[in-house]
Amino acid sequence: MITAIGSALEKILPHRLSALMIDGIIYNPEDPLIITASKKIHPEDPWLIGHFPEKPIFPWHCLIELTCLTAAALVKCSFSDVQGLPIVARIGEVSFKEPALPGDLLLIQVEMINQVKGIFFTFNGKILKNGKIICEVRNLKGVANNPRKEN
Repeated sequence: MITAIGSALEKILPHRLSALMIDGIIYNPEDPLIITASKKIHPEDPWLIGHFPEKPIFPWHCLIELTCLTAAALVKCSFSDVQGLPIVARIGEVSFKEPALPGDLLLIQVEMINQVKGIFFTFNGKILKNGKIICEVRNLKGVANNPRKEN
């Protein structure tokens, strides 16, 4: 079982500062196609500034980014020899069911549904709040830029 938060998460993902939007991950190597991440939405999160001043709502595009970050962590955990930057190549279908608000704890669950040569990856993801799906991302495709370690 791999659990990573803070600096341990920074060893898995190349993102830093506000771009590292997820708080932590849980990955079980015995179930290598699935990962779960978490995100607590804090009132001072930079994405809430001005969105909206009277009733802050975590932006929809940020929910997609949470899914992308979780998918990138899954690649890094499942394929330890993959190097370089995780790049999103395509987002198939997204549905939003309920807003995410300050104080919410989100669980991001991502499943790898296909991979080709450890370079091209396809995922489905969902974000849950209080056990209820609030966002789904299907057919998310990514590519490992500079995919393998040089020997």
